[in-house]
Amino acid sequence: MDKFHFFETITQYGLSTELVESRGEIEMIAHKLIPEHTLPPFLFIDEKYKKIVVVLKKHECYVGFSYGIIEHGTDVIILHFIFVKKEYRSTEAVIMSLISIFKFAMERGATSAHWRYIIDENGINPRLKLISELPFCQIVSNDFARLYCVKTEDFNLIRIYNLCKSKSLEELGYIALHWSDCDEQILSKIKKRHEHRFKDIGYLSPFVYLSDYSNTTVDNRVTFVLLREDTHSPVGWIISSRYSRRKIRILSFFIYEDERVDLVALVFLAFVMKIIESSYKFLHFEIIDSNLKMKRFVENVFSNSIIKHLQTECRLNIAFCKEFVLQNITKI
Repeated sequence: MDKFHFFETITQYGLSTELVESRGEIEMIAHKLIPEHTLPPFLFIDEKYKKIVVVLKKHECYVGFSYGIIEHGTDVIILHFIFVKKEYRSTEAVIMSLISIFKFAMERGATSAHWRYIIDENGINPRLKLISELPFCQIVSNDFARLYCVKTEDFNLIRIYNLCKSKSLEELGYIALHWSDCDEQILSKIKKRHEHRFKDIGYLSPFVYLSDYSNTTVDNRVTFVLLREDTHSPVGWIISSRYSRRKIRILSFFIYEDERVDLVALVFLAFVMKIIESSYKFLHFEIIDSNLKMKRFVENVFSNSIIKHLQTECRLNIAFCKEFVLQNITKI
């Protein structure tokens, strides 16, 4: 598509969009279009987030629905959901939805976007191509997270697990504290280290996983902070989320680089896996392609014969060119 005539071309298809702000109207439209979809609670926490909810219309009929949020004090829209009815699904309809939600986000202070979505088993990724076609968007980074599953009954086939599960963290000079039991002093230490490490590959602040918009099913029974026993200094953490009564997912497993000594990471993992083994049937976890250290760690711990690849998620970070949109705003 000729980017100089981009907006003129896209509006020839009879599509229009509008911003919806009323909770009642949002719930009504969502139920009408996708009755099986549950709107997340964070969408209506107005004191913490600016919600961007956009409906796509064709000849005044609702045919699409998208939403994202901007946390107050930030300039990034987290794009959570984009939907177009099957009979109206086309490149133009999806592009129109993206243009609109990003435009409304920019009007509310966003300068960039973060978007996660599942890609085809064959690696086909049309959304990435669509974003690259938008003349006001620049893909700053894209990465892939691969989700795996292990049956907990197969844990005993893992040699390193059998080696480490009988060892105690106390013997190594560490203790594991439930995240929910951490006082403000411990949390402040984690936040302080976070300020210096947030750009490290493979690191993402645990507070991202524990915030309202990310996850509401964190299982505190298997969510721990690892501490040095003598100083109570944080060493790392494991954060887990309950999928169902039978399934749990490790969202984050991180040990600070200067603390990766002896068997501490393996003993900590084995400590958590013992709890998971007694409570769940399946363990899910993901590996990010760019995190080579974690990939090697998983290869050393798990045998290919017991892990199953479930799906691959694409993660895009997108920068906006606000001036381009403002110049073309009447054409959207």
